[in-house]
Amino acid sequence: MNIELMENEQEIWRMKARKEAYMIFPLNIIAGIIRFILGMRIPGELVFTDKRIIFVYKKITFCCIVKEEMLEYTMLSRLTSISAGVKNGLLCLFKRDCITVNGVDDYYFKGMKVDEIQRNVTRVMSTLNK
Repeated sequence: MNIELMENEQEIWRMKARKEAYMIFPLNIIAGIIRFILGMRIPGELVFTDKRIIFVYKKITFCCIVKEEMLEYTMLSRLTSISAGVKNGLLCLFKRDCITVNGVDDYYFKGMKVDEIQRNVTRVMSTLNK
């Protein structure tokens, strides 16, 4: 899917990511098992601009059936928090890079160094002050 930017909007950071809703400890394991059995995935692309956060994704079930293809916007004026770091998965055996937006949605990604993540999050948060 192609993302069209608004007038005078500049892209700050773009990455491939997977989305999962934030859940408390015992529920996240049960939900993860159900998603694995049903082959549910939400791969997409997360784009931070100076005016909004855009998540373009396809919801896939049974590993190959595209259930929906959507765009999700969060205006930066609605942004209250961004946290970035490493979360442990599967009984602390695996680590996943994660960005949490507004304490609700987790976006998982791979292949970025900590200083690169910190630099990009700082760039996004500095646009809020403008």
